[in-house]
Amino acid sequence: MPRDFRTKSATTTIVVGGGFGGLAAALRPRARGYHVTIIDRCARLGGRAQVFERDEFRHDAGPTVITAPFC
Repeated sequence: MPRDFRTKSATTTIVVGGGFGGLAAALRPRARGYHVTIIDRCARLGGRAQVFERDEFRHDAGPTVITAPFC
């Protein structure tokens, strides 16, 4: 029996970019039951909201101005 690819259970949404916008874009179809795949150039999601460690120090990748404008 052929699979009907118009059903939600068979539909995959691909989002390119795992930053704030990509994650927000992925949430909407996921909430409706679609399978969502996020593709990003970095190994971890978060885009510029990432935090990384180097030489036992934690570094903010740059979102502080956006997410904490009171600073």
